[in-house]
Amino acid sequence: MKKLFLVVLIILIGQGVAFGGETSKQSLVTFSFSKTQIEFDINDITKPYTETVNVGISEGIDKIETFCQIDLPGIPKDRILIAFGINPMDISFSPANRDIRLAKGKGNFLLPMSIRFIPSWQDKPGRYEGRIKILYRTDSGDAIVGSTIPIVIDIQPVLVITVWTEPRYSEDLEISFRVPSPGEWKSREKLWFLIGTNYNSWNLQLKANPLIHEKFQDIMINPEDLSIRVRNGNYQTLANPVIVSSGSGGSKITIGPIEFKLKVDPKTRAGDYTGNFEFTFFGTPR
Repeated sequence: MKKLFLVVLIILIGQGVAFGGETSKQSLVTFSFSKTQIEFDINDITKPYTETVNVGISEGIDKIETFCQIDLPGIPKDRILIAFGINPMDISFSPANRDIRLAKGKGNFLLPMSIRFIPSWQDKPGRYEGRIKILYRTDSGDAIVGSTIPIVIDIQPVLVITVWTEPRYSEDLEISFRVPSPGEWKSREKLWFLIGTNYNSWNLQLKANPLIHEKFQDIMINPEDLSIRVRNGNYQTLANPVIVSSGSGGSKITIGPIEFKLKVDPKTRAGDYTGNFEFTFFGTPR
């Protein structure tokens, strides 16, 4: 497929001014890009994203150097990497927290430039806007901005939850109790969560539903007879929803062990009871 090469911006540099003893006719420098904007749509924090743009440079004198900088407020520059060439290897990428040279000397250059963004759980959801600046300088002059191209990073709210039990007695994810007699009995399993999110603030809430007798649907064990503790803390009743964990800023944390306890009254009818625990994530993206 042929690519359409667009000249976005052409700048004449030094018209009527000599560079390094050269005449103005020899001082022509032009820049162009194959895109009008570099844009990233981030919906997965666990992988890098790469976009490519062709940069055209025409340098009219020998003693001139072109290089690029990135100005993108809110995003650390060491997580924006740049490399040149077709399908560059990972080792070829350099962080944009320093000047990155494009070309040096007289001639025409067409450079495929790859921009890579490495997301982090610390990146708050939102739209980040900045510019990639192409600058030039001669042996006797300061760095001057010759052209720019917008760069936009849209970071979506991201939530990744992994749940498991230890030990695991069933193929299903379940919490079970063995109750040989009235009293208080701990669950056989302990529950664990791994939460990765870039929400600005969040909490994980647990609600217990009644446990229903297998044969007699009108017989149940109520949530107030269940209790929970997290990370070997104190047990608290599940008569009402309980906040299991909370956080602020982006994070990736392990929550556990989460242990359950069941109180059985002597009047409780023997048999198998089933129910469920509802875990709900509440978050504020920004």
